[in-house]
Amino acid sequence: MKSVSAFRFRIFLPLFLLLIATSAISSAAATAAITSGHSAVLSTMVAILTSLAVCALASQIVSNAIAQESSRVAASISEPPDPPRGGRRAPQTLFFEEVAEAWEKAALRLERTINQERSKAIQSRADLNEFLCTVAKATEERSPFLRGHAERVAAYAAGISEEFELGEELTERIRLAAMVHDIGMIGIGEAAQKKGRLLAVQEFEILRAHPSRGAAILRSVESLSDLVPAVELHHEAPDGSGYPYGLTEDDIPLAARILAVADTFDTLISADPHQPGMSVSEALDVMDDLAGARLDRRVVDALLRYLEREALQPHGDAGRTPVDFLEQKMAAEAGRS
Repeated sequence: MKSVSAFRFRIFLPLFLLLIATSAISSAAATAAITSGHSAVLSTMVAILTSLAVCALASQIVSNAIAQESSRVAASISEPPDPPRGGRRAPQTLFFEEVAEAWEKAALRLERTINQERSKAIQSRADLNEFLCTVAKATEERSPFLRGHAERVAAYAAGISEEFELGEELTERIRLAAMVHDIGMIGIGEAAQKKGRLLAVQEFEILRAHPSRGAAILRSVESLSDLVPAVELHHEAPDGSGYPYGLTEDDIPLAARILAVADTFDTLISADPHQPGMSVSEALDVMDDLAGARLDRRVVDALLRYLEREALQPHGDAGRTPVDFLEQKMAAEAGRS
């Protein structure tokens, strides 16, 4: 702002002095004319001529000052100054320096505001995700044989996504979709959720509606809309025998096919009141039979690669692999029930 003040000072100070001079000359001329006995018309003419001369001179001063500054601004636009070197600022023209400083401050404020809003959005999204996971776990608590199902499916789904090299962000979204894939079970009677029980036709139809119910819950939240296809279609099958729409093959999103394989695998190895869960090898044999019809073969193969990769990782505790630990944990939980 100092340069603007200097520019104004350079223009208006001469004008102010000229106006004072004009007033003084006019007053002196009028006084002299009256004192010498001349008419007031003559003194008025003298004052007018003096004022015109002063205005002409003032116009010349103002036009010269504006022309000089216009030339400087044009030069700064056509040939901007080189960037500063050695920590010293390069000389800049009057307006260019002010514009650059104002732009820098505005850019810093905008960047700070964007970072603050991004942090708030990330925190809000994390809180929402945590709440959804809590709701999903609470739904499972209604049946002891479903306890931990969502977390295990989420782990398998994330592992399969890594095998497909889908990237960290998409893998995390698929993991979250797996955590809430059965959120549509909210409001479904407890009896219909119990594994191994023969269901009445009406109960079965209600149970089959849970993907659509879950999708409706997620669709109401804009930030969760990308989870809807995986949740709504995870019971579809490549041969068209799935539900709720009977889609086939590539009409089913990859995320939904991943959830279908992860969900089926965990269901097969989980125990229920009527039968123990299958071993991992038995479950994989069953899934191999289902591949190409009920399940996507590429996704089944990706699950197998994930399990083999995890089995090679050292996990301590007497060298147990995640699969070994999972089988023993499931057996222990079934025994306590």
